[in-house]
Amino acid sequence: MVPPKFLLFFSLPLGLLLSVFTTAYGQGESTNYNSDLNELPSVHEVFRNFTTHNGGLRNLSLLQSAVVTGNIVAYSGDSSVQSNFRLYRKSPNKMRVQLSSSGIRSNVIYNGEQGWHQILQKNGKRKITEIEGETLSKLSDSSAFNTLLYSLKNYLTDLTVVEFGSIRGRPCVRIDIADDSLVSEYSSIWIDLEHYQELKVTLNEVIDSVTGKPIVAEVYYSEHKKIDGCYVAHKSEHYSDGTLTKVTNITQVEFNEGLFDYIFTLQEQDSLD
Repeated sequence: MVPPKFLLFFSLPLGLLLSVFTTAYGQGESTNYNSDLNELPSVHEVFRNFTTHNGGLRNLSLLQSAVVTGNIVAYSGDSSVQSNFRLYRKSPNKMRVQLSSSGIRSNVIYNGEQGWHQILQKNGKRKITEIEGETLSKLSDSSAFNTLLYSLKNYLTDLTVVEFGSIRGRPCVRIDIADDSLVSEYSSIWIDLEHYQELKVTLNEVIDSVTGKPIVAEVYYSEHKKIDGCYVAHKSEHYSDGTLTKVTNITQVEFNEGLFDYIFTLQEQDSLD
């Protein structure tokens, strides 16, 4: 059985899976940078190039919904658990995640205001719990129909392009986020200098409740492919203090499927325990 905390952990970084959402710039010419010859680009230049490589504002503004299919492998010590998932997203902030593993099906549903966690067991029994408090707040944050870089468009003054670098052989720039920024969950983003999508993000350190020591969380993105003119990272690897904890693989992405709102609500046959 997939534990509830694993399901919620999966749901939180979903905004980082899809590098495909609206930005504040139109289509234009991209700039190629050579770290040996060029000065560092500005944050605005990086942001503009990100938009350009996703087909420009006109193309991005047409995105209203997405259905994403794939699998997740979660690691704990020497063991691992694989789950298949299907993610439904509808602008501006509706989301439904379906997980299945070893005969157990689990859903997280968010209608833009309320959230529910539903577990369907092998024996047909169904348990539904309303999501509340801090967990609901985190679910709301993760439901926004955008990518991390776009979500920072209103905080560009909090961002600083620090240096050229390389992530797994790909040239990139590192962007740091100010410590006192309202988007304080993240500390740094590495942006590819070819297609201008996220290659890596680091989250601010949090204190482990058991050990009392800080934990460094990192996410690596790869296998970027264009779908309807927009880039999607088809693989993400999550690390905690250098230890691999989860790998997400996307196998199919469908945009603008015309999703009905009832997909993001509890059905009539469902009931809260």
